[in-house]
Amino acid sequence: MNQDALENEIVGLLAANMSRNADELDAELRALGQEMPVDSLLSVELIVELEMRYGITIPINEDTADALRSVRLFAQLVGELIPAQRNSEESA
Repeated sequence: MNQDALENEIVGLLAANMSRNADELDAELRALGQEMPVDSLLSVELIVELEMRYGITIPINEDTADALRSVRLFAQLVGELIPAQRNSEESA
């Protein structure tokens, strides 16, 4: 999955959780530098949803916390985990 598709998916999940229109939220995030409007509960919900969709494990650590500040950074983190975890499963 490419970076743009993951960013759109993350914005869609945020919008659904916040009962907002995804296009409007995306425009707002772009205007604000894509800083994600998430609290700790929404962060956990977003992580769990993406883990279930892609069969990955997103580590709960400082790098993830930093990535959750930005749609772009979080999408990059998730995008790196998808092929990395699939490759490790195929090697096992």
